[in-house]
Amino acid sequence: MFKIMKYASVIVVILGLTGLANAAAVNIDTFDNGSLNHLLSAAGTNTQHEDITGGGVAGVTRLITVTAVGSGSGTIGYSINASLDGQASMYSAGSALTGIWLLRYGYTSGGGEDDLAIDLTGGGTNTGILFNIHSADSSYDLAVKLTDTDSNHTVTKNLSTNTSPHTVFFDFDDFTNIDETDVDQIDITLTGTTDGDYRFNLVSGNTPEPATMALLGVGSLALLFRRRRRSIKA
Repeated sequence: MFKIMKYASVIVVILGLTGLANAAAVNIDTFDNGSLNHLLSAAGTNTQHEDITGGGVAGVTRLITVTAVGSGSGTIGYSINASLDGQASMYSAGSALTGIWLLRYGYTSGGGEDDLAIDLTGGGTNTGILFNIHSADSSYDLAVKLTDTDSNHTVTKNLSTNTSPHTVFFDFDDFTNIDETDVDQIDITLTGTTDGDYRFNLVSGNTPEPATMALLGVGSLALLFRRRRRSIKA
């Protein structure tokens, strides 16, 4: 009985640590406010801006630039839809155009620098930048550029189609010579493929999939229980 209580207490500790990781999350953008949207039907570029007043870095301007690359006709667009649990939707239609979407934080509405001076580590708890992806119905490249007082560094991931909700994590260790406790600008670039639609609803300084970490811990304890029962029977 004592052993069971001991293992149970370890499970509680694991779940508790997971909760702490979530509590330390530094939301960059939750997309639960705003209404920006735009469509391009031919090659070109458009930039719009609006202030983040709720989830995310309050009072910071959200800049979005959409670029349509190629020749011929098609549709490249985006929308911020707060009514859908806060979602940023990037979409394209037609094989003639490819979409590139750039989200920028730490800038004025005109594109000049307006330093965030934000601690993405949440006081040392967070280890990277987490994207909650609602769906990606085609392959794409996702790039994050962090800029501090002295330098900047960009990390790019080549990602596959995944139409189920999932996460993408950028480890702080991959951003060379960047002080994540004092980040001034954050640039996020999504480069899609033709006919690719992409939706995500959270960008934050966080830890990698804390719920998964907890499940792994519980699974390990379950294995310990199984081994103990076998040793008793033997």
